[in-house]
Amino acid sequence: MAIKVSGTPVIDNSRNFINIEDTTGFYRIFHPDYTSQASSGSITINANVPCLGLTLSGALTISDMTNKATGKQVVLLTDVSSSGYDITWGSNFEFVNDAEPDWTTARYWTIGLTVWNSSVILVTATSYSG
Repeated sequence: MAIKVSGTPVIDNSRNFINIEDTTGFYRIFHPDYTSQASSGSITINANVPCLGLTLSGALTISDMTNKATGKQVVLLTDVSSSGYDITWGSNFEFVNDAEPDWTTARYWTIGLTVWNSSVILVTATSYSG
C-alpha cells in the first residue's frame, strides 16, 4: 500500500521513496546500507556512509570525519576482536559526559556519531559481550 502525505505519494507499493525532495543518503527498505572499512592504523569516517562495520585487526585511530553537516549521523558496528584492540579518537570527537569508554572491556560496540557542527562530533557507545 502506497503512503501519501497531503495527497502526494511518498512511498510506493514496493516501499520505494518517491516525490521526496532535498534528501540525501543511501537507504533502501527503510534501513541504511551497511559498509565495512579497513580497521587498523588511522582512518577517517565518511558521514555519507550511515552504517559502517569495523572489525579491528590492530589498534585504531579515528582521526576525523569527512562530508560533515550538522545533524548527520553514522552508526559504527564495531568488533574490537578477542584481542581487545583500543580505539583512539581525534580531538573533535566528544563523548557523553566527557567519559570515553574503555574499549577493551567488551568485544562488541555500537557507536553512534552525530555531527553537532563542523568542529564537534558527539559520540555515544554501548557494548555487549556477544
